[in-house]
Amino acid sequence: MTTSTPTYRHTTPPPNNIIDRKRHMKMYPATTAIKHSEEDKDLDDMDVLYEDTDLHKLCQYKNLTNEMLITYFENDSNNHHACAVDFNHSRTPLHYLCMHSKLNVNILNTYFDKTAGYGARAAEQVDEYGERVPLDYLLENKGTLRLNTWENCIKLFQSK
Repeated sequence: MTTSTPTYRHTTPPPNNIIDRKRHMKMYPATTAIKHSEEDKDLDDMDVLYEDTDLHKLCQYKNLTNEMLITYFENDSNNHHACAVDFNHSRTPLHYLCMHSKLNVNILNTYFDKTAGYGARAAEQVDEYGERVPLDYLLENKGTLRLNTWENCIKLFQSK
């Protein structure tokens, strides 16, 4: 009885064909995504604005207060940042706000009132998987918020 050695077609394993988000964006640039060097900021004609903003950072800040959000909107006139999508997870600042452990009706109301309509646009934006809008994140945030605060936030969110 003779034993044969197995033969392989490849000397190395085949390459992994998984494409990360940055590589995908290089291969298939979104025609509607604004570039930082562009001067045209007419965002009504655009589907998605890819930009990491200070508003993203603020909405993730663990000690966020309503006053901080009001101060941000008074000092920064870039209301379109409310619908900007970050590069990491394709989330708007509203996604992060809806996951926040200190979220309350006042913070959510300030976000919608001070963003001149871009907050409502952000409410329709799906995340990187194309499955979840900010309301989905708010619904999952039930465990970190008081029940009446959570219910009031959902009612406010749905009324906007």
